[in-house]
Amino acid sequence: MDQRYEISSQNKLQNNTLNKSSQTLQLNSIYWNHLNFGLEQLNQQQNQLLFQLQYQDGQELLKQNTLEGGQRVKWNFS
Repeated sequence: MDQRYEISSQNKLQNNTLNKSSQTLQLNSIYWNHLNFGLEQLNQQQNQLLFQLQYQDGQELLKQNTLEGGQRVKWNFS
C-alpha cells in the first residue's frame, strides 16, 4: 500500500512538472509569435518608408531633368 501511494505521489509530481513545462512552452510560443508579428509590422513599415523615399528620389530626379513648361531635358552624351 505504501509503495502504491509513493508511486501515485511521484506520478502526480511528474504530471505537475509536465503541466508547468507545457504552460511555459505555450507562453514561450505566444511570446515568440507576438515578437514575430511585431517584427513583421516593423518590416512592412520599413518597406513602406523605403518605397516612399525611392518615390521621392524619383520625383526629385524627374524635376531635375525637366525644364520649366514641362519639357524633358535631352541629354547628349556624345
